[in-house]
Amino acid sequence: MPRRSFLAALTLCFGLSAATHLSAHLAVVKTAPGDGAKVAGAPARVQVWFNQPPSERLSHLELQGPGGDVTLAELRVDRDGRSISAAVPSSLGAGRYEVKWRTAGNDGHVMRGSFAFTIAPKE
Repeated sequence: MPRRSFLAALTLCFGLSAATHLSAHLAVVKTAPGDGAKVAGAPARVQVWFNQPPSERLSHLELQGPGGDVTLAELRVDRDGRSISAAVPSSLGAGRYEVKWRTAGNDGHVMRGSFAFTIAPKE
């Protein structure tokens, strides 16, 4: 095999290997409410969808608002739908809220992240 062809094949193999490795990590696909969203009232749930099934054992959601920590309902892990979610109290007032999440994917690495939304004041 000529040297140039060998190097091209080797580069292709490393590229495919890196792409496979990178795709093995858990990643957020979408959130509800969307990150940065402005909503008219309290959402029924906060939810995070991933590119692979989340770990039931390691998943966690927190909600913090203008008044501090907000107690969420029991966490639901939907491995088929690839999401974690929890119901939100309907009594949330206007202000900025931050959802913090934690879970792990197929590779076992614990991942954390957050997203925020704002409840608009009633007019």
